[in-house]
Amino acid sequence: GICHEARRAASLRLTRDGWAEVIDGMMKRGARLSDEDFKTVLDYLSTQFAGEAARPINVNNAPQIDLESVAGLLRSEARAVIQFREKNGPFKSLDDLKKVPGLDFSKIDSRRDFLVAM
Repeated sequence: GICHEARRAASLRLTRDGWAEVIDGMMKRGARLSDEDFKTVLDYLSTQFAGEAARPINVNNAPQIDLESVAGLLRSEARAVIQFREKNGPFKSLDDLKKVPGLDFSKIDSRRDFLVAM
């Protein structure tokens, strides 16, 4: 595709619901799929790239790809989180991420069930 490298998508392991969210998000950003194609793609991804139910990731050591896929951050936001923690040390709580320049904290707030700061 023109949006991202294939290996980036192939590195994810999600539940069926997780893949449905990813595909829905892609469609909101312009991908075009019929209802039938949506089901076909969803069946393929949830079978070939199946994962367990989401477990929280630790924002203090999560790699960029996890910050993007689990926390829903843009690449630039994930980089900003990593740079901030490298410069300032670990986050004591998720609310500490409010200090990260260029980060839309509402994304963190909406995914608190999937994130921890330990």
